[in-house]
Amino acid sequence: MKTLSSCLLLAAALLAGCAKQPPEDDPLTGGNPRVGRELVARYGCAACHEIKGVAHADSKVGPSLTAMREQSYVAGVLPNTAPNLIRWIQHPRAVDPQTAMPELGVSEREARDMAAYLYNQQERSVFDQVEGQVRSSVEWLRLLVEALGALVIAAGVVVVVVALLRQLLTRRDSSFVPIRLAFARYLTLALELQLAADILSTSVAPTWERIGKLAAIAVIRTALNYFLGKELKDEQASEAPALKREPGQAGRA
Repeated sequence: MKTLSSCLLLAAALLAGCAKQPPEDDPLTGGNPRVGRELVARYGCAACHEIKGVAHADSKVGPSLTAMREQSYVAGVLPNTAPNLIRWIQHPRAVDPQTAMPELGVSEREARDMAAYLYNQQERSVFDQVEGQVRSSVEWLRLLVEALGALVIAAGVVVVVVALLRQLLTRRDSSFVPIRLAFARYLTLALELQLAADILSTSVAPTWERIGKLAAIAVIRTALNYFLGKELKDEQASEAPALKREPGQAGRA
């Protein structure tokens, strides 16, 4: 049932993401300006540039990008065309080895989206500002859930280490199955938390790329959770007869 509920939850999240239709792609770049604005914010472009419609993007470290469409050159080295801007966003140091702009690992799809926004910058509406705050809150919640999952695993490791030390110090030649079962419970809870964090990461303005990654991760984690739960049940079933016999043997002794 846990696996079924996880799958249904994932399907609901994917359908919710698909129901939210993004605006049409920019014909000049083939990218999505709405998605591009989120990528510009996520990759930290605001740390160096002034950009319209992006929160806190008022830095003077690098050149202003507020009138990107009107500029003659990209970074002063390439003619301002969509392919050149996309190329620059992806691999700035391949174009200019002396540039201070870092390689951020931007994919071609993301570079198209970012270029689309830079060519179509708009001041953020009240709705967009509120949406940005909601998105920021969701990201913090996702980080908290991921951290909680990591803490659950850490707690499980501590429990296992303590149980192993106790068993070694008392020199009892008993089975390790109870220890494995205890750790498996922690892992199962941690997997559920990580899956919840993955769903949160695509709950606001998802892209098909992020949805695809979530689907792949969710399938892997759901499969792990299923087999882990199955192993838990099998181990508990095999241990039950032994636990029932122990009280009777102790009474006869």
